[in-house]
Amino acid sequence: MTNRITCVFRSLLIVLSLSACVPQVTQPTVVTRDQIGEGLGLLAVRKFDAAWIAFSKFAAQNSDNPAALMGYAIASDMTGRFKASARAYEKLLTMGRDQAVVFNNVGYSYMLRGELTKAMPYLLEAERRDPRNKTIKNNLKMLRKAIPVQ
Repeated sequence: MTNRITCVFRSLLIVLSLSACVPQVTQPTVVTRDQIGEGLGLLAVRKFDAAWIAFSKFAAQNSDNPAALMGYAIASDMTGRFKASARAYEKLLTMGRDQAVVFNNVGYSYMLRGELTKAMPYLLEAERRDPRNKTIKNNLKMLRKAIPVQ
């Protein structure tokens, strides 16, 4: 009987040891409209730190959701987290959606950083893609006033 218990105990130890080696599979983060809406609502009332926290909860920088990425990028910009916003904008540029807005926001991000000469090509590309967009026109107007004509 002791031999049998020892054998069962050893088998149990082997199973437990092997199960510890199996990688845990986690479900991908699913971003809901409510979560995005919460973040966008906070951006609208200029609660940028709270918006950044809201978007960060679901790791928007790793999301394939353009609205979540854009919200995360904007909140990152407005809280001075420029490396985070740059990563999000880089991903957005590869997604191919609403490119004029993305180019505009990248340009504006550079303006916030004080890197005005880097902002210009992005804003010009945004204008080329959407020549009637008033926000893009306003950003270009501000930028042209801030940097001397060469």
